[in-house]
Amino acid sequence: MTTQNPNEHGDDITPEQLRAFYVKRDSLRDALTRSHVPHIEIQIVDDEQDKYTPIVETALTFEMLVNTLLGNYALANNQSSLALLFYITGELHNITHLSADLLMQWVKEHLDIFGGSNPIENVLDMLDHTDKQESEDVEDSTPTEIPDIFKDVLKEILENGDTNTDT
Repeated sequence: MTTQNPNEHGDDITPEQLRAFYVKRDSLRDALTRSHVPHIEIQIVDDEQDKYTPIVETALTFEMLVNTLLGNYALANNQSSLALLFYITGELHNITHLSADLLMQWVKEHLDIFGGSNPIENVLDMLDHTDKQESEDVEDSTPTEIPDIFKDVLKEILENGDTNTDT
């Protein structure tokens, strides 16, 4: 997910400042590794890491926050750092549940428009509808076809009666 428009902070970040932030992050990683302190290392994929995009900012900020708290607790025995880490973890759980609920609501609304009570049937209907809609909406271009293998797998699951959507 490459983002073309950085957030309001990104406009002011120069490439040199971004490199300096990476150096600071790498120094912290190295210090924690040498001290045998458990820590996290976030890897950014499919984004321009040499630019200050919102995903780069989020990843770097989160990693630095967690690792500085872990380092303060493990090396300086700072109990407040541990308490703050537990608090942040709880808040992240709440945000994760909220965002999952919002996503599931969107999925439910968009799948329900095709009727049917079976989620796999809904997905198949949605895929067929998408193929037809693209070919009707787009003149002088080839619609993006959804490979039949995906539809075949869903049909096979539907035919075998395995509609477990909990996995």
